[in-house]
Amino acid sequence: MRCMTPNPNDESSDPDTGPGEDPADTDRLDDDAAESVEDLETDASADPIDVDTPADADAIPESDADDGTVDYEVSSSDRTWGVLVHAAAFVGLVVPFGNILAPLIIWAIKKEDSRFVDDNGKQAINFQITWTVLLFLVGLTIFIVIGLVLVPLVALAWVILVIIAIIRASNEKVYDYPLTLDLIS
Repeated sequence: MRCMTPNPNDESSDPDTGPGEDPADTDRLDDDAAESVEDLETDASADPIDVDTPADADAIPESDADDGTVDYEVSSSDRTWGVLVHAAAFVGLVVPFGNILAPLIIWAIKKEDSRFVDDNGKQAINFQITWTVLLFLVGLTIFIVIGLVLVPLVALAWVILVIIAIIRASNEKVYDYPLTLDLIS
C-alpha cells in the first residue's frame, strides 16, 4: 500500500481534499454539515418529552396500578387473611360450592377489619362465582365431546390463577383475576 502525501508543487493538492476532488465540493459539504449542526442545536432547545411517564400517571391511584400494589399499610395479620381468602377456594375440591362459600365467609368476617382483606376477598369471590359458572357451562359441552378437552383446561387454569393470587397476596398485592365479572365491588 502506498502512502499518499500532498505534493507542495501541485496547486490542486489540498490537505482537506483527496486526489481528484474539487475543493468547491468540499466547501459545499462543510456548509451542509454546519446547517445540520444548527438544526440539531435548534431541536435540542425544544422542551424534552418524558416518554417513561404516562400523561395521566398522577390520575391513577396506586391501588389500581397493574401490579396490584396497594397504597395503604398491610399488617402481617392482614396479609395472612388475604392469603387465606384466596386459598380457601380449594375447599371447593372437597365441599360442593366450597370454592365460593369459604372465601365468602372469610371476607364477610374480616372485611370491616382490613381494607386489604376486603379488596382481596372481593376479587376472590368475583373470580370464584364467574369461574364456577364458566366451568358449569364448559361441562355442558362434554355432550359434544369438546368438553373432554375444555373441562381439564379450565380446571387447570383455575388452579394456576388461584395459586398466583395466593402468591400476590403474600407479597401484599391485590391480584386482579383475568376473565372475571365484577359482581361485588
